[in-house]
Amino acid sequence: IVILKEKLDEFTSSLVKLSIFQPVDISVIEKDIYSLKKSDIEKETAYLEDLELKLNNLAKRLNIPLKLKELKSFNIETIERILDDISKEFEPLFNKYEELKNNLKTKELSFLHLKKYFPLPIKLDKNLTFLDIFFGSISQKDLNIILEKLKGINYLFYPIKSETDGLKFMLICLKKDSNFIKKILQETSYKSLEFLPQEKEVYKDLEDTINFEIKKIKEEIKDINEKIISLSRKNEEILKDIYTFIRVKKSVISAKEYFYTTDKTAIIFGWVPEEEKDKLVSILKKLGCEFYIEEKKTKELNLPKEEIPVKMKHNKFIKPFELLIENFDLPRYGTIDPTIFVAISFLFMFGAMFGDLGHGLLLILIGLFTRRSKKDKIKKISALLIYSGISSSLFGILYGSFFGLECIPSILINPMRDIFGAFKISIIFGVILISFGILLNILNALRDRDYIKAIFDKAGLVVGIIYWLILGLIVKLFIKNSKVEPIYTFLIFIFLTILFLRPLIEMFFNKERKENIFIMFMENFVEIFESFIGYFANTISFIRISAFSLAHIGLFLAIFELSKIVKDIGGGILSILVIIFGNIFIVFLEGMIVTIQTLRLNYYEFFSKFFV
Repeated sequence: IVILKEKLDEFTSSLVKLSIFQPVDISVIEKDIYSLKKSDIEKETAYLEDLELKLNNLAKRLNIPLKLKELKSFNIETIERILDDISKEFEPLFNKYEELKNNLKTKELSFLHLKKYFPLPIKLDKNLTFLDIFFGSISQKDLNIILEKLKGINYLFYPIKSETDGLKFMLICLKKDSNFIKKILQETSYKSLEFLPQEKEVYKDLEDTINFEIKKIKEEIKDINEKIISLSRKNEEILKDIYTFIRVKKSVISAKEYFYTTDKTAIIFGWVPEEEKDKLVSILKKLGCEFYIEEKKTKELNLPKEEIPVKMKHNKFIKPFELLIENFDLPRYGTIDPTIFVAISFLFMFGAMFGDLGHGLLLILIGLFTRRSKKDKIKKISALLIYSGISSSLFGILYGSFFGLECIPSILINPMRDIFGAFKISIIFGVILISFGILLNILNALRDRDYIKAIFDKAGLVVGIIYWLILGLIVKLFIKNSKVEPIYTFLIFIFLTILFLRPLIEMFFNKERKENIFIMFMENFVEIFESFIGYFANTISFIRISAFSLAHIGLFLAIFELSKIVKDIGGGILSILVIIFGNIFIVFLEGMIVTIQTLRLNYYEFFSKFFV
């Protein structure tokens, strides 16, 4: 795309809003592009990051949670002026607030320690932990000098009695400032005095004075705090608008990193989904200037498919399961999208391991509650919780379980009463999922026209046939009065032989390959051995579905037994509390463990067969 340089920011902002454009450094594709110069974004990026830092600090001090809103347009200079104006209004309030808080802390600390020594006669020893106390007299002239020099230091000054030779006073300070104050006092007419028994009324005066000052400071703090809250409310929306603008602007600048410029034009390269091309043209037309656009299909570019970006497209039901795919990796361009298979396998395995009608309904309620969030990712997680809750509820009905109570008849199977039946269902599901993984790998290889991979890969057709033949042989061996047909062993031998001859077949079709034939056969043998060990482990791994369904029931039994024990000790209320909190524990802790196990079976046993 070629547009006028002056329209670059406007165009890029529109692209970012629509999220249909993936910028790319064209030098990767077109080697003669080096004659053009890239957009200079370093200064703009640094300036924007400074503004963002200023915004974050201001929002934090005003206790404003920054959230994305509908985008509003700003001028960078306007943003800086707004932030400066808010800071100028806020800083004096904040500084005053901090000063008052420090004064309050000092006075409360002083009063707390004074109580140890009053009422008089006082025993002033020098073992105070935090404070130091000076008691003496000073001339009025020197008093003003001292008070001037003590500015910036936290202290309490209490005049006690005016006399002809000066003022009798008490000064309380922090231990860390004691030496400094002592030095200042020594430079004046200060005379240290001892407390006298007739001065018992000093304590009462000091107590009243300190209490009055503490009360006054608290009122000032409350007043300042109300002003800060008012300022926060007044500026909350504008700061959120600025936050949204800065986030979008940063995305725009990030995109501009891939753009090239001449004196008057900007040259933009990138990917756009074919069905979104009209939207891109519409944006260009709205700019109100001439533009040039050149289109190339992916087939016209001599690029590895790994470098072509992928955008998944699903309906509202399937879309939340994209999170599970993205958490692993995005499928390569041109391969079959596995999201629908993951949706089915995830819900089946989660429901089977977490099968309980009551717990399923709880998950649905949690999902409905969190669904109100404006964040897209939270909405997707909420949808997954609802779907998982529905699956758990359905399996709970099949198991006949409601909060661990068998109050409804089981329809299909009770894992605790038919353990081997549960294991059998788990293994059958595992075989089906692994088979789908092999099938997807074969189809992806055929799409790439890689026929050698489709036939001889570790998840290719030959390995798949051997896997299914061995499974058939094992089933025959375990069925009573069943005769193992010789055809099974014969076919396994034939396909194993074909698999071992893979190096020769590859050399025949790829004559440029010049590796040592012995090394190729050894590598092939090790790969075959590892593959079949892996398939055996993958298949057995699905037993964990029934194992965790048993663990789910076992935890219920443990909770009910514990409730019976505490019932004898603390009565029925304690027993009910154990059941309630025990169920909460199962929902959150085991729910998390089951989710991890479900993802593990998908990622390692299923994805490992085809995901590239």
